[in-house]
Amino acid sequence: PGNDLWALAPSASLDTLAAGAHTITMTHAGDLPPYGASVGFRIGLCVKPVTPTAPTTGCYEEVNPAWVIAGEWHPQYRDDASMGALISYDGTLAGPDAYLEFTFQADGASLVYRKGPDGGIAAIYLDGALYAELDTYAPSDQVLGEAVFTVNGLDPAVEHTLRIVPTGRKNTRSSGYLVDIDRLDVPAYNAQYNNNCLFTRPTQP
Repeated sequence: PGNDLWALAPSASLDTLAAGAHTITMTHAGDLPPYGASVGFRIGLCVKPVTPTAPTTGCYEEVNPAWVIAGEWHPQYRDDASMGALISYDGTLAGPDAYLEFTFQADGASLVYRKGPDGGIAAIYLDGALYAELDTYAPSDQVLGEAVFTVNGLDPAVEHTLRIVPTGRKNTRSSGYLVDIDRLDVPAYNAQYNNNCLFTRPTQP
């Protein structure tokens, strides 16, 4: 009304943004209106919620299809492991094509594994970058709550990928190079999941 000049800008849609925080900046770049008129913006913003496609919570055994398994990993049946089994790799066969990988969306995750007198060393990658090296040697077997590797402080709005790679190296006190992985807990290890996993015990051949 009056001397005010109003124009309806065409709508714009941004459908390919990744989940997370984004900033929209609006700048007036046109001519100023006649003297005495005002410049105004009316903005309507519709935000579409994103449903995570990666796991956000739960206990994921080594048989869960969410795991990516590359290389010659083999099941190992143990009564003291979570749900009675874990997955094992002989580190003497280590190479770039041998790894386990899991993608999740949470502020952290815990890898439940086995320590033992024949344990080797695994490299832990988080989102493509080397995060830590995991020495799985111990004088005696340690499983479940005794052997947990945790990452925390992650952005829960985006997906994260944890990769476990046998290095072919070991502690000098270890008698072997095994890397034994039991499960992944998302967002982090919690004792209540010990008997509440998503998969039942595999059938032993």
